[in-house]
Amino acid sequence: MRRTLICVLVLFAVLGLGVVVNAGSMSGTGYSFDAPQLAGATVQNFDSAAVGVYMTGVFGNVTISSSTNMPYRISTDYAGSYNNPGIALENGTYDSGLTTNVLFQFPSSVSAFAFSWGASDKNASLTVYSDAAGTNAIESMALPIVGFSNNGEWYGLYAATPSINSARIMFTDGDWCFVDELHYVGSVIPTPAAGWAGVALLSVMGLRRRR
Repeated sequence: MRRTLICVLVLFAVLGLGVVVNAGSMSGTGYSFDAPQLAGATVQNFDSAAVGVYMTGVFGNVTISSSTNMPYRISTDYAGSYNNPGIALENGTYDSGLTTNVLFQFPSSVSAFAFSWGASDKNASLTVYSDAAGTNAIESMALPIVGFSNNGEWYGLYAATPSINSARIMFTDGDWCFVDELHYVGSVIPTPAAGWAGVALLSVMGLRRRR
């Protein structure tokens, strides 16, 4: 019994050297997007997008849809302020109404999603999902108030398993916000070498015990 307990503890110690956290949040400033989970990310902004009002649009490889009867907008409003570097996605306008629900769908599974966030005066939320329809939630985070800040605040979520196929931003009713500089990363995550070492160690110990 004691020998078995020691073997289990050794296994956990070895596996601990290469543990991949299943899901979590990321954030930063200065548009740096320097989280390790975003290494090699594809970046999609709206600089070449046609300005206007959308219910659904495809930008690069990302399909973005409003899930309410109010559209979102691609616009140059307040470029250079409110964390809006130029052309950005707004959740609407005070003239045409504001959507409270925008869904981002990826062409294939990704392991991380992040974006610049600005002009928020009330809390919002980000959720990532394992399905394209946005029904099977993996992880969520609060998107904080950044107000008049122009420091390039960005936020995001990552999930190793299951992979992310869509993400949703839930805006607070009546709060006009900006989203830009979408970052997303493919979902291939190698098994840590230490993890394989731990499996091998357990197998060897099991063989020795049987002998």
